[in-house]
Amino acid sequence: MFFDDPLGQVLAKAGASESAIVTAVRERDASLDWAKYTNRSDAEIRYEEIARKAIEYAEAPTLEISGNGQHPRADSRIGPMRDAPAWPEPPGPAAFHGPAGQVVEAVAPHTEADPVASMAAPAVAVG
Repeated sequence: MFFDDPLGQVLAKAGASESAIVTAVRERDASLDWAKYTNRSDAEIRYEEIARKAIEYAEAPTLEISGNGQHPRADSRIGPMRDAPAWPEPPGPAAFHGPAGQVVEAVAPHTEADPVASMAAPAVAVG
């Protein structure tokens, strides 16, 4: 199950009680004038549900992954993590034959772009 109430999640991860989460979420909604939430006849029930789900979400196991120098969080409940597909091998010399290859050859000393990108960019620009 996916749950997305950032305030509830932060408070639950910090160890806040269910009643503290209910109070905080209710006060947030009131201060933002979100009457569609605060004026509901079942508002208390809904706020308690939000708090319970936030606590369940915070207590559920997560998997830390890292990549590109960042540390995104991957929710382990969405299924098994798979290895990324292997990066394809670069094309051979035949791919750079003709005018497109001449463009790549001409700009290669002056750019950090991948040769395939240098070859594709003019084609994309022309349409």
